Amino acid sequence: MVHWILTLCWLVLAGIAAGTISSAAGLASLVSYPALLLMGMTPVAANVTNSLALVTSGFSAVLSSRHELKDQGRRLLILLPMTIVGAILGALLLFALPATVFKMVVPFFIGFAGIIMLFPPRIHQKEQHTTLFRRLGAWGLAFLVCVYTGYFGAGGGVVMLLALFAIIPGNFAQVNAVKNAVLVVANLLTAIVYLFKTTIAWQFVIPMACGFFIGGYLGPVLVRHIPDKVMHLIVGSGAIILAVVLFCRYCL
Repeated sequence: MVHWILTLCWLVLAGIAAGTISSAAGLASLVSYPALLLMGMTPVAANVTNSLALVTSGFSAVLSSRHELKDQGRRLLILLPMTIVGAILGALLLFALPATVFKMVVPFFIGFAGIIMLFPPRIHQKEQHTTLFRRLGAWGLAFLVCVYTGYFGAGGGVVMLLALFAIIPGNFAQVNAVKNAVLVVANLLTAIVYLFKTTIAWQFVIPMACGFFIGGYLGPVLVRHIPDKVMHLIVGSGAIILAVVLFCRYCL
């Protein structure tokens, strides 16, 4: 009984921390994924559990970002078809590829996300004339992020932010709100695919999902008050450390 209570508290707290980071910076899995691994879950099982719980964070983040999303309806409608196709494709890839492939690629995905967070490319949103090549590249990158979200997703929110900055004029809070709205659709579709493809450990999903919901609401609030550079430094450093740990564990 005591063990289960401690497990429950661990999952809820991990969910709150991950949900906050997810809606504020897009790196939820840097907290929730290793938290599940520490409980003895396999990488694929931890990924499935994490993806299902993450859905609640997206809903609360969108709820908390209502003000920033007020004038983004047209752009969200354009992004929706791409999100649907990409997320379903990525989720199917998780079960089509061998588990050994998943173990090998995840550290590199996370490390790449951490580097992007620490050293983001300079994007000048105030330019009035964005090149067609740059815009097409941004849309293509956004689609690949949706595929990646369906497959694993750790760090996908960061890359999606970079793509959306080249598409959407606005400050960090506004672009982050669109990112949260897009990824909640991607995560929901991914979760639906998982429901039909594998057994779900609901005893882990439900408490973590509750934490995710709380954290998802807090994230956009923090974005309005914490300097971007501070968030980038904390999350980016954590991403690189986690990537090194997972690389040593699964690739050496």
